[in-house]
Amino acid sequence: MAELATLARPYAVALYDLATEDHEVDTWRAGLEVLAQVVDEPGVRELVESPSRSAKEKAERLYTLLEDWLPSAARNLMTVLAGVGRLGLLPEICSQFAGLQAADAQATDVTVISASELDGGQVDALRQAMQRRIRGSVEMNVETDSSLLGGALIRFGDTVLDASVRGRLERMREALSRA
Repeated sequence: MAELATLARPYAVALYDLATEDHEVDTWRAGLEVLAQVVDEPGVRELVESPSRSAKEKAERLYTLLEDWLPSAARNLMTVLAGVGRLGLLPEICSQFAGLQAADAQATDVTVISASELDGGQVDALRQAMQRRIRGSVEMNVETDSSLLGGALIRFGDTVLDASVRGRLERMREALSRA
């Protein structure tokens, strides 16, 4: 089962990125659910897993089944998956896509401790950068600590990103003491 998840993850992430960029996450999710259900049907499952049928033939038959619904982007997805023999991953791709959507809906608490006061533009830029890194929405808490000397310390979950001057000086001191 882990192998299916590993194989499906890049497709789910790429689709989620595309859907987010186009502001069509709900549309894609509904479409993926339809595709996943169709691929799980016994007759279609046989077609998808049949070694005697070409990738093109498999994709064409699925296009015929779904022609009323199938937008060009979904058609492209099916062509790619059929070409690499991975149409059977559609249910797992759908599941992971749904997981990405759910994770995106939950805000992650991010604490930014800066050496100096940040203006609104800097906070917005940090928020956008953290949303890309976390792949979800963030709740920003901004604090000031002049003992950092410069830069910032960013905490979220169990991760700490130390981009402060004080942190760099401490790491340099440790490296020099080991040498």
